[in-house]
Amino acid sequence: MVSWLPKGTKECSDNVCYGFKCINLKGYVMYGYGCYEDFVNACKYKQSKIKEDAKGNKNYTYYDENVIAVSCGGDKPENCAVIRHDSIIRSNPNISESFGSIHKRYDPDDVLDQKCDYDNSPIAVLPQVQCRKGGQCLTRNTKYLDDPRSYNLTTCSECVRFVCGDNDRFMRGYGCLEEVERICTNIPSNVMQKIKANPKNYFYADKNSIIVTCSYKNDCQMDAAVKYVGSLSRDYLESMNMNYKNSSIKTCSYEPLPQPKNALSKTTDNGANNIQLSGMIIFGFIFFYLLW
Repeated sequence: MVSWLPKGTKECSDNVCYGFKCINLKGYVMYGYGCYEDFVNACKYKQSKIKEDAKGNKNYTYYDENVIAVSCGGDKPENCAVIRHDSIIRSNPNISESFGSIHKRYDPDDVLDQKCDYDNSPIAVLPQVQCRKGGQCLTRNTKYLDDPRSYNLTTCSECVRFVCGDNDRFMRGYGCLEEVERICTNIPSNVMQKIKANPKNYFYADKNSIIVTCSYKNDCQMDAAVKYVGSLSRDYLESMNMNYKNSSIKTCSYEPLPQPKNALSKTTDNGANNIQLSGMIIFGFIFFYLLW
């Protein structure tokens, strides 16, 4: 038995319906049903891979602490997304229990002061934006972190913020998409192709890298990174580790990373994860520490 049914219906061009529940940094939940664009627009600032895998998929299921999404289509009834969404949650109580577990819990007295509107508007896209450009190479011996607010602005098609690394160091940078291609040579080639296909708003993360692109306003990379990285699941954050704890490198330059020894590792999404990790420190927390 479904908990409730949405009012009205709409026809989706690809004949696929979606049901979703997404939580944002403020703890607000966008809960809805509709077509692909409704899912994408309501679930802003989530991993781009989730949206890519869901597109046109008539039997999609995904859930973590931030997103619950299902799809259905074909000859299914018009309320199939509602039925499937409710069925999956009832069949696995852990889905509801973990949802929102890494987000701030508001005091009941504060909730009355919070305004929560259902927002399914698309992220704005501008033809050009002003972006900070600069970066720093960090090792275990780095004593000083650049203040990115000191970086000069440059004109880009989209702003990019990234961190990427290997076993000895990692690069922390800002700029245009070309900066990622130049500096993060360990990013799989098919991932770069996906980013280039949708460069205005993209979010990619693996165990060694985080890439955020945006174009909704000038200098958007500063707050877009907070919005996107805040959507990562707890497991994802715990798996983002860098193994430079025992590195013998004391200093390094902001320059391209060495090419992987196994060239095949650059052909798949999991390629950048092939580096063996030990003596770890949590990469996700490093990234948050570097946010301004």
